[in-house]
Amino acid sequence: MEYKRNKTIKDWQPDDRPRERLLKHGASSLSDSELLAIILRTGTKEMTAKDLGMLLLEKYGRFSGIERLDISDLIKIKGIGRTKAITLAAVFEIARRTGAPEFERHKTIKSSNDIADIYIPKMRALKTEEFHVLLLSTANIIIKDVLISRGSIFSTVVHPREVFKEAISEMAAAIILLHNHPSGNIQPSTADINKTKQMVDTGILLEIPVLDHIIIGGNSHYSFKANEII
Repeated sequence: MEYKRNKTIKDWQPDDRPRERLLKHGASSLSDSELLAIILRTGTKEMTAKDLGMLLLEKYGRFSGIERLDISDLIKIKGIGRTKAITLAAVFEIARRTGAPEFERHKTIKSSNDIADIYIPKMRALKTEEFHVLLLSTANIIIKDVLISRGSIFSTVVHPREVFKEAISEMAAAIILLHNHPSGNIQPSTADINKTKQMVDTGILLEIPVLDHIIIGGNSHYSFKANEII
C-alpha cells in the first residue's frame, strides 16, 4: 500500500506561499497565521507551519496570549522545539521594544498617559510583578528608571529607603512610582494604597514629592493621581 504524504508549504502554489506573498504584496497582506508560519519556518509531519501558527493563535488567544508564554512553556507545545521557542521569544521582545517608545530626554511628562504609552508595551506580558521608580527633573523629564524589586509583593518588600536612595543620589526633583499587576486587574489593593501613602509622606519629609503611582495591567493603567488618592 502506498501512503500519501501531507502537503507542505513547498507543495503549494507560489501565490499561496506566505514568503512569496509577502514579497509580492507586502507583509500587511498576510494573516496572523501566515506571519507566524514565516517565523516558525517548518511545521510537523501532521501539519504545515501555517497550521501550527493557526493552532497557537486559537489556543492562546492570538499574539497577546503567545507573547505571555515563557520559553519553557513554548517548548512543551508539540511542534515547537527549542529553536522555534527562542525565535518566538526574540520576535515578541523586538515587538515590545519597538512598540514602547523610549522616553525622550527632553520630553516633559504631563500625565499618566505619557507613562502608560511607554510602559504598557514593556510590562503588559510580564508574569511577575515589578516595581519601578521613575526619577524626574524639575521640568518633569524622566532622568532615570530604577527597578526596585522583581517577583516580590510590593506591599511587603518595597521600603521607602530603597525608593528614595536613588532619588537623593541623582538629585531628582520628584518621583513617580510604577508597578504592574500580572493578573491584568489594575485596581489597587488596600496594601498598594497604604504603601503609597507611606511613600508620599516620606517624599514630603525629604522634599522629593511623589507625583503619581501608576499600575499597569494588560493594556490598561491606573493612576493614583487621576483617582485623587495622591
